[in-house]
Amino acid sequence: MNKNSIHFIDNRIPFFEGSKKNVYDGNDYSTSLLYFKDTILSNDGKSININEKGFINNALSSYIFDKLNTFGFQTHYILKQNGREQLVQNLEIIPAHIHVYNAAPMHIAKPMGLSDSVMLPVPVVDWFARGDSRKKSLMSSQHFESLGIVSSDEVKDINSISLKVNQFLIGFFAALGLQLNDVQLRFGRRYNEIIDDTEIILGDEISLDTCYLTDMASNQKYGFSSLHEDSEISSDSYKSFLRRCPFDLMSFHSNHSFNDADIVNFKTKVKEAVQNGH
Repeated sequence: MNKNSIHFIDNRIPFFEGSKKNVYDGNDYSTSLLYFKDTILSNDGKSININEKGFINNALSSYIFDKLNTFGFQTHYILKQNGREQLVQNLEIIPAHIHVYNAAPMHIAKPMGLSDSVMLPVPVVDWFARGDSRKKSLMSSQHFESLGIVSSDEVKDINSISLKVNQFLIGFFAALGLQLNDVQLRFGRRYNEIIDDTEIILGDEISLDTCYLTDMASNQKYGFSSLHEDSEISSDSYKSFLRRCPFDLMSFHSNHSFNDADIVNFKTKVKEAVQNGH
């Protein structure tokens, strides 16, 4: 039996339950556990179960956040706890959904007379708010600032960090032959005793549920971007991502060292892709 298919009895009560993740108390008051689920809501609000999605997203998000931490980004990620869970620092979450677009989405392409998903000369950062209907509304960062939700300095920090993370992800996925059309990011605040002030921290997840990816050669979609009524095809789009990795992503744990030459070659490809602006 595949160990990833084993279902454990979990009697814990989450203090937050979402369509993609549950959040549980961590080791102390300053940490939480993110539990990645196999379910997701389609664009029409239908809950769909995709076998092993939670394992794949937890592994990918853990790997990416671990690398971002290594490169000096401030994130909430601490470590991968097990196949479905990761330990994170608690943040005061900012209620803004940040999207960085490398390709024109419909709300940009249509009024500008562009074809959908045409690559943009430079990335565009958009701010969204989500209401009770779960539908996102396009906003301006000035709306959040005028309402006192964020300061002008925080807006600058969020936009700057978003573009830098996007540049890293472009290279990361390009090394796998994938084009990053857009990525959704979430941010929060954490108090820093050294500067005696709060600082902006990257939170939530970066996974196949938050990245719009297409194959550079075939234009095949991966993860949530492939989701439609045929859940079997959607499931394969998650699992086929693993086959593109030159190392065992599912076995990754924080501070785990891959000695295989393939990971060295992969890191070289990422660096070259970032430098070349792919």
